[in-house]
Amino acid sequence: MAFADKYKVQPLPKLTRGTMRAQLSPEERARAKLLTAIEIQHEVLAAELRGKTFMIKRNGKQMAPRAFWQKTPAGVAFTPRFGNQFLFDKGQGVLVDELGAVSQVLADFEEAVKAGEFDAQITEIAQSRGSRGGSSVPAPGKRGRGRPRRS
Repeated sequence: MAFADKYKVQPLPKLTRGTMRAQLSPEERARAKLLTAIEIQHEVLAAELRGKTFMIKRNGKQMAPRAFWQKTPAGVAFTPRFGNQFLFDKGQGVLVDELGAVSQVLADFEEAVKAGEFDAQITEIAQSRGSRGGSSVPAPGKRGRGRPRRS
């Protein structure tokens, strides 16, 4: 075996779920999530400028991601989101003349996110979502999903 002669094969340390994940703070993890969404938005914009629809695969289904911009009579309104919530206040956004200008706005927004300018909004949204009020342990007398058992 040439491979075994070239490399030393040895037992690996046991890894737990926590050690396999990159050790990021919650703020860094949220920022990385937003940066991934911005990368998708760059591809959505490029496809729309070509007259196509950009599709991604989520949960085994093809879907078109929601764009961070909307065409309005006044121009194109850029309203970024984190998850399903807007980063700007309600009714606020960046207005540009044409769809091609959104590319520069996206690039500038990406730099601002990398610089941490939106960390406060991201953290607030992430904390408001929290654990969604659920717990992994069912309440006493509750068996979980389905109909209750007849006695």
